[in-house]
Amino acid sequence: MELNSFMYSTEQINEYLRRMHWQGTKEVSLRNLTDMHRLHLFRIPYEKLDLIHGVSLSLTPESLFQKSF
Repeated sequence: MELNSFMYSTEQINEYLRRMHWQGTKEVSLRNLTDMHRLHLFRIPYEKLDLIHGVSLSLTPESLFQKSF
C-alpha cells in the first residue's frame, strides 16, 4: 500500500481538530502532540461493540476517520 493512501485530506484534518475542540496551533511540537493526544482520549471515544454484534473491524484510514463521528 502506498504511503499516500494513509494520508488524510486537509478537510478531514480540520474536521478532526474541530471534533476535539482543538484551540492550539498546528505547529509540530511535543507539547501539541501531548495536548492533542489527551484531547483525543477525552473527546473521541472508540468503542468495540461492533465486534460483539458480528460486524467486522476495518482499520483503513477512511473507516477509522468515520468511526470517530
